Amino acid sequence: MKKQGINGINFDLPERYEPIKLIGKGTYGAVISAIDNLNNEKVAIKKLSKIEDMVHTLKSLLCYR
Repeated sequence: MKKQGINGINFDLPERYEPIKLIGKGTYGAVISAIDNLNNEKVAIKKLSKIEDMVHTLKSLLCYR
């Protein structure tokens, strides 16, 4: 893991991801775009603010399946 500071927000990213820019931030956290160097794909990575937000997000994602 490497610590990356993007627009004043710290992300702990695995070595395979190279951050590009901050996409947005809000109540639940921040989203950056990054390149996955293993498969050369552009990805979005979200950093959640609190553990309660993670539980809520996981429940929301499960509902969309």
